[in-house]
Amino acid sequence: MACTQNEIKFLAEAIDSLPARCREIVTLRKLQGVSQKDIAARLGISEQTVQVQVLRGVKRCEAYLTKKGVRR
Repeated sequence: MACTQNEIKFLAEAIDSLPARCREIVTLRKLQGVSQKDIAARLGISEQTVQVQVLRGVKRCEAYLTKKGVRR
């Protein structure tokens, strides 16, 4: 599925709107493909915390995109 320029812009805004730690974790996991284990080790947190932060971040991004009218 191709994304429009607006969709890409809104996704960047959604990621930018996340709290700093959540944004860092989502970026590492979803955009850079770093494993949960490696993120946990790099940031000195548990893998469970990484998992929770990714889930929260993705849900917040989905809500932001929905508010902007972006559909899957």
